Formats: sequence, C-alpha cells, structure tokens
Amino acid sequence: MKFHFGHGLVLMALIFMGFIVYLVSQMIGQKIDLVEDDYYEKGLEYQQVIDEKKHERNCFKLEQDGNSLVLKTTEEGISKKVALELYRPSNSSLDTLVNPTLNTSGESRIDASGWAKGQWHYTLHFEEAGFWYFQKGDLNLQ
Repeated sequence: MKFHFGHGLVLMALIFMGFIVYLVSQMIGQKIDLVEDDYYEKGLEYQQVIDEKKHERNCFKLEQDGNSLVLKTTEEGISKKVALELYRPSNSSLDTLVNPTLNTSGESRIDASGWAKGQWHYTLHFEEAGFWYFQKGDLNLQ
C-alpha cells in the first residue's frame, strides 16, 4: 500500500485532534485561585463595602513576633468585637478567618506557627459606637 495525500490528511487530522484533547485536559485540570469563591454575591452587596469605606480607620497595628501575630489597638475605647480575615494571594485554600479577643490593654496574640511564609493581605473588621469599621493592609510572614 502506497502512502498518498488521503493518508497524510487523515494522519494530520488525528494529530490535530490529539493536540486539542491534550489542551482540553490541561485546561480542565488547572486550578484557578480566585480571591473569593462567592465574588458575585459580594459584588451585589458592594453598597455595604462603600458604606464601610466611609468608616475606614487605622486603629490597629498587626505585627509578627516570632511564630505569632500581635494585634494592638492604637486608640482607647475600641470594642472587643474584632474579626480578622487573612487572604493568601498565591493559594486561596490557605485563607482564614480569626476572631481574636483583645485583652484589657487592647492587645491580642494569634498563633501563626503553621501558616505559610510570604505575602498575606488582611482585612480587619471592628465595631465602635454601634458602627462597623474596617482596616486593610499587607503582611509579610517571615
């Protein structure tokens, strides 16, 4: 049997289909990290974020001290209701929510010994005089 144009055409079509199947399998297996899983719902409720931005205050310091994070208030009279959201830009499965309790001096220690080193973004929500405020920042764990 002689190799002619029809055989070459079928061979090229099979190679092309195999390449397409390979690309589709690579795309299906790829993990896509979004900042938040429910970003659409949060987008619908964005008016709350706009209202919170009117109440943005930098009343806390978040620093690393060895294997723990130290959260300190810089103002008197801050409520004890605090929520700390930590986002890992490179891996969304490491994102965490912590509800630290402030002691009488307005300080809290958070154990960070098992957390990945590197860049983190945080959002701190706190209540004062019936209003919810927030503070955003970056943290680099060593």
